[in-house]
Amino acid sequence: MSINKRNLRDFTFLFSFRIDSPDRMENLFATLRFLSLNFNSTFLLLEAGPQQQLSNAAVSALGTNFYYSYCEDHRHFFYRTYYNNQLIQQVNTPYYLLYDADIIIPGAQLERAADMMRQNKATAVYPYDGRFYETDIYLRKLFINTGNESCLEKYVDYHRLSFSKSYGGVVMLNKSGYGACGQENLGIRGWGPDDIERVRRLRILGHKIERVDGPLYHLFHQRNQFSLPQYSSDNQKEYLKVCAMHKPQLV
Repeated sequence: MSINKRNLRDFTFLFSFRIDSPDRMENLFATLRFLSLNFNSTFLLLEAGPQQQLSNAAVSALGTNFYYSYCEDHRHFFYRTYYNNQLIQQVNTPYYLLYDADIIIPGAQLERAADMMRQNKATAVYPYDGRFYETDIYLRKLFINTGNESCLEKYVDYHRLSFSKSYGGVVMLNKSGYGACGQENLGIRGWGPDDIERVRRLRILGHKIERVDGPLYHLFHQRNQFSLPQYSSDNQKEYLKVCAMHKPQLV
């Protein structure tokens, strides 16, 4: 089966997450299985929360190219930018993806994005065009049972279009290029404007951003305080501060 896999050995998939519901756990493993069946690559997983939810045995069963760590964290928010930076420090490939636990991107789109990255066309490549579809509970279950992206593509009209110009969910990054930009902004804590702040900062610094045609699919899950956007006043202030900066202030 591996002979049909797409080659992304020069990329590393990074997953930082907090398991806050059974849906989230199911979605994470559905996403990981989909990616492992379709790509030869490396996967780094970092779980943070008050109690470990994943078992080392369950992750090991996915394959020898999966590496998992757990960090005990009792904060009332999920410090995603901090944990993303922790994972980035472990990357040994020239490129990597910051990948959310519930996201499905058709394989051909990821492959096109990877080709653009290898050609040094951008520091950041988004493997979708901004269309962010929310699956319903039935199509989510169909995908989990089949692992086949075609069931999401075939019934695209049944998904809810949450955003048409999204930058969330997944981004492909050049390690050295994003490193020169300071990596993730620790001034943004919790879910919030970190995705669009990253775009704004890269553009101010003169780095190119590209997109690939095609949608993103977000697998439905129940939401609580850890999976809702946390637009605290501090996060908003940090985002607006970056927006008002010029290149010399960010270098």
